[in-house]
Amino acid sequence: MSARPELEDGTLITFLMVPKIFPILEELVSSLQLDNEIWFSLGLANVVIIERPAKREVSKQIIEKLKQEANITASETWRIKDNKILKHKFPYSQLDHHTSVADQISITVSDKLPLHLKFTVSEFILSANKFLSASKKFTPRYYEKHCKTVDASLALINDLSFLYGDLDFVPENFHLKSIYDSYNEKSDDVLRDNTFLKIREELINDYNGRLIQFNSALSYVYSQTYSGTFPLFDHFGIIQRHSLLGVGSAISSLTELLVQLESAFYFLPFESIDDCLYGSSMLSDLNILNSFMSLSGHDVEIWKKDSVRNSVLKESNPLRTLKSLPSDFFIRLAFFSGRLGFREYDFSATAALQVLVEANSLQWNVINYTHEIIHNHVRLILNNLLLPLHNSKNGDYEKWLEQYLQKLADVFQSINKRGLPSNTTYKDFFIFVLFRYCVNHSYYGSLSYPSNQKEINELKTDTSRKKKYNLPSAPQLKEIILNHYKDITEIFVHVIDYSYIYSRQVEVYLQSIWASWSTVTTVATDLRQYILRTLIITALNETGTLPERFNKARKKFLLVLDKIADQNQNAYLFKRIREALEDDKDEDLKTRFYNCIVVGDMVYNFFVGELELYLDNSDKNRLPKGDYSKSGVLYDIERNSFQGNEIKSKVRFALDQLIRETNDSTRLFGDSKKERTSAWLLISLSSSS
Repeated sequence: MSARPELEDGTLITFLMVPKIFPILEELVSSLQLDNEIWFSLGLANVVIIERPAKREVSKQIIEKLKQEANITASETWRIKDNKILKHKFPYSQLDHHTSVADQISITVSDKLPLHLKFTVSEFILSANKFLSASKKFTPRYYEKHCKTVDASLALINDLSFLYGDLDFVPENFHLKSIYDSYNEKSDDVLRDNTFLKIREELINDYNGRLIQFNSALSYVYSQTYSGTFPLFDHFGIIQRHSLLGVGSAISSLTELLVQLESAFYFLPFESIDDCLYGSSMLSDLNILNSFMSLSGHDVEIWKKDSVRNSVLKESNPLRTLKSLPSDFFIRLAFFSGRLGFREYDFSATAALQVLVEANSLQWNVINYTHEIIHNHVRLILNNLLLPLHNSKNGDYEKWLEQYLQKLADVFQSINKRGLPSNTTYKDFFIFVLFRYCVNHSYYGSLSYPSNQKEINELKTDTSRKKKYNLPSAPQLKEIILNHYKDITEIFVHVIDYSYIYSRQVEVYLQSIWASWSTVTTVATDLRQYILRTLIITALNETGTLPERFNKARKKFLLVLDKIADQNQNAYLFKRIREALEDDKDEDLKTRFYNCIVVGDMVYNFFVGELELYLDNSDKNRLPKGDYSKSGVLYDIERNSFQGNEIKSKVRFALDQLIRETNDSTRLFGDSKKERTSAWLLISLSSSS
């Protein structure tokens, strides 16, 4: 496309809302022989046609072609005179600006709620109704999904009513419901129940905070997505650079990633572990517990050969399952935030605002958004293994810990006698691995805690092994789990991200995460943790003893480190990384790695299913496998081109563009081309499937 045309008198500017812009834009340009009349934007009005007085038929032809494809929502046209907008009209529209509103949310609010919460709830109702009305009008393809997200959030308001003592409300939180159900007749006795009183204040604060956060998300999504809707001058956006047309299509690119991944994760067996073989099958091989005897005895090859593990993974391909999404399944809301960056919550997931101008760069690539999507998948897995964290605020959590600590003590006793513990399921085994990671931290350290070499030396001289098998009390373990929950979560997320999103391409993954981490100041203050995260990933496919795997992972990281450093500006950061990796006397990094890699191996070998074919999605743009074995490039689509078939797999296309960026040794083009390429990538991802 050439330079922006001058807006002489009589020029017409037509804005079109096109749900599927890829590859229709290429078809329009080639079939209508256009030059610089057609442009794209990040708004919902994502196609802009500028017609000089001599070319008045272009927009009509394009609208007619889009109507034939059922691929246009609405349009708005301006006529320019004396560098001003003389008038505007709507040559085509499926929108009814006056009556197209969503069904209004109907919810009963308890009079017992305090005034500030009634205010929060009223803001929620107003914001949700406004958001859903805009969704139904301007993005009907997402309306049903948006309704389900809002419906899911209503449980917060319902449970707050119960927490404030209104027994006409049946709580939906599992623990609250068990308290409610224990009273056959509605009675104020429930309000004096010690268990209820103990968790009431914490849950009120938690639910109130989550409701406020969701209100904020609704406000962001509405202002970012639906500014730039018609009439344009009625809906200015809050992002100044995109204040006229908004960033609705950029939001759609995030939504498409959410839809593809969260739907795929649902079909895996790991979020409902009790319903698969892991929940019912008993351990039958003592060697699978080698890491409990000693970390030095950990042998991941034994796990790889396990028959139950192989059976579960074989059935984990969503293409083989007959499951369908439940009626209440919802997709979280997506928006951009300069303050939150990449972050995820119960009902929303945000991307850094910088993605809008550098979505294709290594530092701010849109693929980083997948890390936040995976966090929700991991939280649902850990809800089965460590229980939901909010349960830690009640006595039942400690009772549950006591039961499992006794089971773990029995495991240690059986191991000591070289016997297999009875009635130990694979789910139990996974819980024991996570417990052991937490308990080990006081000796070997963890992702975020340094090791204690003195304690390790004492362990080595403890021939009775009493110290090794010494377990904390339930209250102590609860605090340790709370302190290490983020560690465990990050190990899960990194392994799954590397496996599913990056197709196990180690070098590409390392380049991507370190480009992103180099922009975060907290990484430099806790550098060893991030080095450990990297070593875990690089060691997953290595064989041998733990010391051998550590050395192989370290060497692999060092080999790619110079390339990573050349792609980023923070030279001192990478100098510190090299010094840490080359220090052969550094026992802390090694021993922390030994503790962490056991969890990483567990995730990689038991919780990574056969999702690749589902994510590949038989995309016709994919190159034959032999064609990209050397370059790594996956797609036959050139940058800044709309030529190709419909992009089916948004995740794979994002990976393809990231690989191209890692292969591009120049990357010295100016800001204008960089922003245009980023916009093109977001627009390409935004086309609804």
